[in-house]
Amino acid sequence: MSLPKTSKLIIWAISLIFCVFIFTITFANFSAFDEQLSDDVKAVLEPRNQLDKSNNAFYAIWGLTAANEKDFMVSGQKLVERYLENKNKTGSEALTDNDYLDIMGGNDFDIQWLETVENCTARRSLKCTEHLAERIKNQPLESERLAVLLQRYSEILDLNDYQSLDNYTFTSPLPPYGVIMRVRQVYLAKALLLESPDAVINALGKDISFWRMMLREGDSLIDKMIAIASLWSNTQAVSDYVRKPSNLSEKQLISLERLLIPLSNEERDISEAFLFEEKAFYNTLISLDSDELASLSDSASPVFWFLLPNATVNDYHQFFVNKLQELNKMSANEFAQVIRPTDNQQEHCCFEEIESLISFSPKTLYNIGGKLLLSSIVFNAQDYIARVHDLDGVISLVRLQLALKKTDMSASQFIEQSTIRAPYGEAPINLNKDKQQLSFECLAKGSLCEIKIAAAQ
Repeated sequence: MSLPKTSKLIIWAISLIFCVFIFTITFANFSAFDEQLSDDVKAVLEPRNQLDKSNNAFYAIWGLTAANEKDFMVSGQKLVERYLENKNKTGSEALTDNDYLDIMGGNDFDIQWLETVENCTARRSLKCTEHLAERIKNQPLESERLAVLLQRYSEILDLNDYQSLDNYTFTSPLPPYGVIMRVRQVYLAKALLLESPDAVINALGKDISFWRMMLREGDSLIDKMIAIASLWSNTQAVSDYVRKPSNLSEKQLISLERLLIPLSNEERDISEAFLFEEKAFYNTLISLDSDELASLSDSASPVFWFLLPNATVNDYHQFFVNKLQELNKMSANEFAQVIRPTDNQQEHCCFEEIESLISFSPKTLYNIGGKLLLSSIVFNAQDYIARVHDLDGVISLVRLQLALKKTDMSASQFIEQSTIRAPYGEAPINLNKDKQQLSFECLAKGSLCEIKIAAAQ
């Protein structure tokens, strides 16, 4: 009889411990015990003065896919206004098919021509623009819709401001970036086919100027990465054009060099994007329920019953954003030394503090939902900083390619003596004579930091 009695005691003790645990975790995570927002987070959440909509490329990009007969700038403004109305009235982050039909005239106008243009990413493949230009030359893209979009794209390139909304969340709808990127590919390909070198240089310069503005002024990480992808493509397009057998004058070569000046400090600084993402993260925390938060992570929704928004965003800022700000301030060499794997190939960067929030400690019970969310959504954001440095390095490759066009020295000798060096470690740029390539080792995973040059020497 003693065994069943002992078993009952054990079950009773386990049940009591479990009840105490649940009571403790529930009590510790009442909203009344949430932290005050830190002063740094409060500064991030401060609303900004909004720019004039008529010169803001954000609205123009939203309106890009409007029906041909629509004023795309006005349509973009109205569509964003409709999104804000939906959000304020119902809390919905969505734009409906009826919204698109009412304001844009529909939302499926670009399916047909998009299927005819292969999506080529210059950061991962060589000669994207050159291949598309050759295809267009042999088989012109005849599409009234594409002609309308190219005209709109040209008008967008004349805009010199960009600012998105302050109240974005991680589930907010995005502008049609996929469409504008594909239109840009066609624009660049057509630019390379222009007969006059000066016309080619002017078209490339207009595109580069806009996307440099976007890199400086874009708010979100997506904005910055779209800009980097576009500038990478532009840089590759210049390389493709220089490699063609043509008689470019010294003046025209100098004009091309001026298009590819190294990134400025402001253009390399993407710290504001991390702060914008922090604001979007906080907006997400206070607007989504536990089931919706669970869709952003690998954890089950009941975990997020025990989430305190202020404490979560304070940790996000302290252990994630602050670290990214430190990395962002580093030179290319300093950054490379921090994020590259050690000799035994073990990566040692960058967010160990986030991972340590979950431990066998009573402190873990406070805001356990927030800590689990942070541990599951924190990503290798240092890779975005790496892309900026890699882009700057690729610009240097094409500058070196242009310099080689103006020298009588052998390529290997010129490269050895050139002041244009690899971005990490100050070594000479790699020259592969057999493949006719200039290259350096990228920092960002999956990137291709190399270009084709005119001929092996």
